[in-house]
Amino acid sequence: MKNTIKLLTVATSLVFSFSINPANAAIIDAGNLTAGDLFENPFNIPSSNNDGPDYFDTINFSLLDTFSVNIFANNLPLGFSFSRIDLLDVNGPPAFSFIDQDTTAPFSFTNVLGAGDYQVNFKYAIQTPPGGSYLGGISVAAVPEPETYAMLLAGLGLIGFSARRRKANTATV
Repeated sequence: MKNTIKLLTVATSLVFSFSINPANAAIIDAGNLTAGDLFENPFNIPSSNNDGPDYFDTINFSLLDTFSVNIFANNLPLGFSFSRIDLLDVNGPPAFSFIDQDTTAPFSFTNVLGAGDYQVNFKYAIQTPPGGSYLGGISVAAVPEPETYAMLLAGLGLIGFSARRRKANTATV
């Protein structure tokens, strides 16, 4: 009886894991990303749609500080459309979907993210002809500090002040 229960538990967990993680899903770990990093990955699209109408690919990555993160996909083949793209904070709030509709166009989405572990899920469908690949990726840029903006505004103010002063000096001559 114990062996039957163990076998049933293992079989149930295997069936459950296959239903959540389809055979065609690619899971890529980009590791720790920092300012200036660019991570690109060509994702292969299945050559048949026997697994169902939807396919999934995932990029996992970590940030050690606050950065401006751009998530993109391009080089989309004919007969390909994204149906949903989610950005998950693995240890935080629920998913943020920045595409929740069918799109056949390349996309790019930029957001400021704090330190933490993240996951991007690409959900797509293929029509005939299936197969090919698309390029998905993440680029990371530094977020300017408030002092940088203050220096920029101070510099613009000084330029405006000197231009106004020159204009006043040429008007009096």
